[in-house]
Amino acid sequence: MAQAQLNLATALHSLNNLRPDGGSRLQVWGALAALLLDAGQPAAALHELDLALEALLTAAVPVEAHASVALPLAFNRAKALAALGRLREADRAYEQVMAQAHGQDLSTYAKAVAAAEELSSSRLNQVAALMPQALAVLRASPRQQQGELQDGEERLPASQGQGGWLAGISSMEAAWLGFGLFKALDRVGDVAGAWSALTAANQQAAAAQPYSPDPDWRTLATLTRAFKGQLKATVTAGQEGA
Repeated sequence: MAQAQLNLATALHSLNNLRPDGGSRLQVWGALAALLLDAGQPAAALHELDLALEALLTAAVPVEAHASVALPLAFNRAKALAALGRLREADRAYEQVMAQAHGQDLSTYAKAVAAAEELSSSRLNQVAALMPQALAVLRASPRQQQGELQDGEERLPASQGQGGWLAGISSMEAAWLGFGLFKALDRVGDVAGAWSALTAANQQAAAAQPYSPDPDWRTLATLTRAFKGQLKATVTAGQEGA
């Protein structure tokens, strides 16, 4: 399936090159790069992302949509650098993503915080101040405590509602912030702060993906019914041969 998706993305991108559209299909380019990353081809992904970001500079993309296109591309470029072992370059790229995403794209910002190997002192202070605000917004918004909204509901724009750009935060985004903060505080030797951040991150990750044993029990019951006769016959045969 993964190879089929990669082949499809490559084909779509090739068609896009044959008939350029001024940049409105740059997301296809980004999807190709993401699939290359998932397929363990970071060098190829980095090449495509560099080309896509270069094309974005001259693409006919509306100003208001520019960041929504550029930030995911830039984030995946940082991931590709990290996968290639170019960690210092990756951290610089993540820092640029955080600087551009702060105040407007919480998801990309939080993922960059979690992915970076090291945060600058100013960025660490920023994330440390942001984490309690994020948790407060989640506590005040029961609809989002499970990391998702009810059907038909949309996130508030960043400029509206309690918490500003944090208004639509999900539990998973708070978890990413917490994991990134834990890593950064642990690096500077703040054991108590790191432990607190890790605890909060784990709690939010659990809230985003609550575990229920019911599917596991149903699967076990199905397997037991399906193989009960075969297992009984195997045991009986073993006893008779003993």
